[in-house]
Amino acid sequence: MSHQSETDKQLKLRVREVAALNELQFVKTAPLVILLQFPPKRSDADGENSGNAFEAIAAACRELDEKSIVAVLTTPEDAARLLPYLQSVLHFQLWIAVKTQNSRYNVGEGRLPRKHSALLILSRCRNSLRHTLTRIAYTYCPACGKTTKDYGGKKHTYNPYGTLMSDVWRDIEVDVGQDTSAIYERLRDLFGLEPYNQVEVFDLRRCLELQPSTPAARAQEPATNLFGDAVRSIDSRLINGDCLTALRSLPDASVGFCFADPPYNLQKRYDKWDDAFRDPTIFPVV
Repeated sequence: MSHQSETDKQLKLRVREVAALNELQFVKTAPLVILLQFPPKRSDADGENSGNAFEAIAAACRELDEKSIVAVLTTPEDAARLLPYLQSVLHFQLWIAVKTQNSRYNVGEGRLPRKHSALLILSRCRNSLRHTLTRIAYTYCPACGKTTKDYGGKKHTYNPYGTLMSDVWRDIEVDVGQDTSAIYERLRDLFGLEPYNQVEVFDLRRCLELQPSTPAARAQEPATNLFGDAVRSIDSRLINGDCLTALRSLPDASVGFCFADPPYNLQKRYDKWDDAFRDPTIFPVV
């Protein structure tokens, strides 16, 4: 096992296949840990056209016990479309990137392959998420036998097994169309505390209302940006340079979505610097 939990309690597991959303019924009288597993290959267009399905899922979640936890495994584009619906009844806690093993469906000429899925974690109540302290095992260099962890001179302060789990799961690989048991096992350990007794997996991969459109149909859809304007297609590539210079070199209307790593400039004070940089030549004070 690539992770280690602080407790010996592992939740029970029940997996149910759901063919239609009217079969999506949860126990209302006990706190649950639920995983909703969506079909693979769902695109942004699929998410945009799934409003009724997302509303039905949110309505089912509304009936859950106030201590229940809901996890959703799907594509990043689909997760972004689904999240606003779930946030009407659930409290967003985590967005976890899970490394995927089989990304052939998303490889096209001039495009980078899809290498991760999104695992959303939400709770019925607004309190901080409670979970066990779970550690990821260190990886070791095959040449010298030492860990690949950069301790920064503080090796004596680190756990001998590994580091605490983050929101990027690179130590496991799952084939989202086939075997995702590694995610089941991790959730069974991660939430192995009171009042939870079982992880309930609702396998929606064959659910009628959530089936993705065909690749041929997606290829015929014109590419547009967030404002609905047509965009020009450019090959995926990595750009190494100053962001202010590199961004100006991109063609107009060539970006449909941009994700940075916010937040910045929150007035946080660190040991040697504070997070309050403001260049008046770029961000004038008004």
